[in-house]
Amino acid sequence: MSKTIIYDENRMLYDYKPSTSVKLIPTDLQQIPFDDQTYQFTDTMTATFTSGDYYVDSEKSYVSISIKVGSDDSETLKLNFGRGSIANLWSNIRIFHASGTEIANVQNIDMWSKNNQTMTKDQFWKDSIGHIQGYRNNPATEYIFNAVTGVNGTQELQFKIRLCDLHPFFKGTEYKLLPKEIINNLRIELDTNPFNKVFTQGETGSPILSSVISDCHIQMALVDVNDESADVVSDMALKTGLQWSYSDIFITTRQVAADENNININIDKACSISKNIVSFARDRTDSTLSSDSYTFPEIQSNRWNYRIENTLYPYKRQVYQTADSYSAAIDCYDWEYGTNLKYTDFVSHNNNYVTCLKTDTHIIHSGDYLNSNKRVEFQLEKATLPDSKFLHSCLEYVKVLHTNGVNSRIDE
Repeated sequence: MSKTIIYDENRMLYDYKPSTSVKLIPTDLQQIPFDDQTYQFTDTMTATFTSGDYYVDSEKSYVSISIKVGSDDSETLKLNFGRGSIANLWSNIRIFHASGTEIANVQNIDMWSKNNQTMTKDQFWKDSIGHIQGYRNNPATEYIFNAVTGVNGTQELQFKIRLCDLHPFFKGTEYKLLPKEIINNLRIELDTNPFNKVFTQGETGSPILSSVISDCHIQMALVDVNDESADVVSDMALKTGLQWSYSDIFITTRQVAADENNININIDKACSISKNIVSFARDRTDSTLSSDSYTFPEIQSNRWNYRIENTLYPYKRQVYQTADSYSAAIDCYDWEYGTNLKYTDFVSHNNNYVTCLKTDTHIIHSGDYLNSNKRVEFQLEKATLPDSKFLHSCLEYVKVLHTNGVNSRIDE
């Protein structure tokens, strides 16, 4: 690493450099239909990205769908996503490179998406982009579907989610543009959740008689670059291959009995770099429309520890009191280095427990991968709870896609 980069990353570089840039020309959005235009809940939605020779900006690209809900006209329709958003819709996601290489295969990604939005998005996001995605601050009083009596209780609404919010693969590292060697003919498969896990219904809402997902498209923001820049990237891809660093999610689930107070959870995932771990509990009875699948109850814990254990990177952290982790709150909130943070101090964070290990910035300048961080262990001492829970642990870790557009492989 050059001295310039070192000083720059440590915020000690004070020289202004002359600006150098590649001219980028944003073009119109290209609308790509899913393989089918109508899906039922629990179906699998599939689509192929046909971007051609253009680059794709994932921050300005999104999945667009319409959801139509029908009921009788006895009462006002009262339905929303609970504490979640349109990300609740998809339980599993699979992404394949054009060569057939499996880039990601995440089960229960809606759980991770909800936690990610809860912890990292501010109020402005929830009032703007999040509002478009169906996020509401108070799901008990703010209903997304609220058709009035006398209109057959039927309402159809459109929802959108950015590609970079759908799965962190599309974000990459620092939101770089996706080149044609990576994005062209990429294929995604999205398994939709059952209706009663996607939505929460108000107590006095009209009964739901029908529901359908339609008008399903991917709208890609294509970016053209000047010929010289495109040639440089193409030559790089052919000679040495392109490397796309991104995060993937590994989720484990364990049922915890009401009288089980000393809990050890092992996350054994062979990976080079672990970025972040989020754990949270979920009620076993959250599979009906009368409950919210995305409200995570607090575990009344006496101690919440984690250990990252292997030869290269032995590390352990204990937190006995909430105040002990409060000093790390500012760092952890922005995904910087820090101790594990008990988020129950913050009501809006919905009882998440998080361990922040590395950030994108540190990963960029970390040098060669050390082949470490392979075993993570949680230790939880809790008070007896009235009923059993599901305890989810989401490990976010780094993978690298190597491709020349025809052949590809994954390092993780």
